[in-house]
Amino acid sequence: MTLHRSHLLPASLADIAISATARQGQYGAVTDIADEHGLSRQAVYRIREQGHQVLIDGFQKQTTQLWPPTVPEGDLRRSIIALYTIAPASIDDIVDILPVIFPGNGRCHGYIHQVILTATMQAAKLLEDIELAGIDAVAIDEMFWHKTPLLTGIDLDSGFLFSAEKTRDRSGPEWVSRLEALKGNGLDPAVIIKDAGSAMAEAATQVFPHADQRDDLFHAIALLNETGRYLENAAYRAIKNFEALDARRKRAKKRSRRVLGQKCRHYRPRMEAAIDRFDTFDGLSEAVKALLRLCDPGSGQLRSAEDIRQRLPQLAEQIAGLGGKRARKAGRYLKGRADGLSSYLSSLSAELGSCVQLVGDEKLVACVLRSYQANLLAGRGPQWQRSGRQSELEDSVRALVKVSGSPSRLCRVIEVVIPVLERRHRASSAIENVHSVLRPYISVHKRVSQGFLDLFRFYWNTRKRRWGRHKGTSALEVLTGEQHTDWLTLLGFPPSTTTS
Repeated sequence: MTLHRSHLLPASLADIAISATARQGQYGAVTDIADEHGLSRQAVYRIREQGHQVLIDGFQKQTTQLWPPTVPEGDLRRSIIALYTIAPASIDDIVDILPVIFPGNGRCHGYIHQVILTATMQAAKLLEDIELAGIDAVAIDEMFWHKTPLLTGIDLDSGFLFSAEKTRDRSGPEWVSRLEALKGNGLDPAVIIKDAGSAMAEAATQVFPHADQRDDLFHAIALLNETGRYLENAAYRAIKNFEALDARRKRAKKRSRRVLGQKCRHYRPRMEAAIDRFDTFDGLSEAVKALLRLCDPGSGQLRSAEDIRQRLPQLAEQIAGLGGKRARKAGRYLKGRADGLSSYLSSLSAELGSCVQLVGDEKLVACVLRSYQANLLAGRGPQWQRSGRQSELEDSVRALVKVSGSPSRLCRVIEVVIPVLERRHRASSAIENVHSVLRPYISVHKRVSQGFLDLFRFYWNTRKRRWGRHKGTSALEVLTGEQHTDWLTLLGFPPSTTTS
């Protein structure tokens, strides 16, 4: 009897194969099976091997059908968009990544490009339909990729990124055109935070004439810190150069030592001048930063706008008087920003006055202000300042508890005053944060496309935030008051419910 692998085993042969396989290794099993079915021992061996092969072929066929696993198209498209928007990854990167994540399920450039194109068009359409009338305070700014300007804007209360537009230039007409389009979609802010860009300021005045334009504190402090680092490094370089020259003098022979000694005497005043310049600038910089705070340490008295308008130009002139390109630049910038950096205090003073009426105790509100400012500074700054700032925080909290008199009154005043202080709006750090996140994406893509900007903006506005005061919500939810599903589902790419 001859058996071929291509033949299906009859039921009787299958029984023989199963029995022979099950009893394999038992002494005399093959002989017993051969006698039972009237076969030779060689025939039983062949039937057993045939059974083994049928099992192997069956499992191999099943494995071939299950591997590589087939990924639902919906989940594949979601992965492509997520990689492009979150990673960040270029289209070339996605082509390489997909087979790693989903073995045997790679896609070509054209397929991936089409999915991304569909997503960007859908994102742009959905963003256009969002009403912006609920936005009260905004920060607007400019970002550059090589020579390509991007005009950006964010809601300071919700974090909603309402603008990220690629334009030809950053001229006044471009800004006016963009702000007019946003105004047509309901944007009419009461407060606008901006930097020193004149075209931006003129356009904001033209489109939103009733808005309170405030200069950005972030740029002022950043400029002071940058100038301070430069002058500090210059002082250290001067010290290092003098020490190296003096070391050469000590090692030199008698004749050369006299020459090097004269050079040391000439260089020492330059070193001392660099040190004095940095020390003076550092003191003036700290004075400017203290002036721009809400109140002085140990006091809960809100600083007045007039105080900044008078003292800031004086400090700015002293900084410019130190000489050098950077110090003069910092001095000119601060001198021209006195009005814009102080304007927020007028509205804040009025709002705190309303808090006093609600709480019924001006001293208690002042204690909250003092503690709030102390908490902002605690743990920050140079190491030699931190112990004093920590002591001020502890003292301010003790004073607040003492003046409040009871836990219920303490909770009441905090609920009333803290939200007012958090909405004082004087810095554009929120939009600068967006820029810092956006730059790596543009660097990976090696270009700026409006489609990607729309998709990024949609993701930024609909992603659930993992920390901060809006933890667990998206900017869109805070702006509209309506909850939504995950951002890809909202974009039109829900997860697949069935597998193929």
